[in-house]
Amino acid sequence: MPNDAIAAPGAGTQAAQTIVNRGVDVLISGNIGPNAFQVLSTAGAKIAAGAYGTVKEVVEMYKSGRFAEGSVGSFCPTESSKSRRA
Repeated sequence: MPNDAIAAPGAGTQAAQTIVNRGVDVLISGNIGPNAFQVLSTAGAKIAAGAYGTVKEVVEMYKSGRFAEGSVGSFCPTESSKSRRA
């Protein structure tokens, strides 16, 4: 999905709102800013930040439960998946 707000002020917040508007339940990302996190978590979306690897690898990690639930609305890689990263 393209980020039409990439060059605009508040691009992360606008991108997060676009994701919410499209009905996304889970966002898997390498990184997410605090304002975008707030928009997504307020809307009830789950957030998997700190993801790494190919899209296929990350989706398989998510589906196989290698992301452990972290703070409200977020996911963090489990210790076993972190060790595989090295």
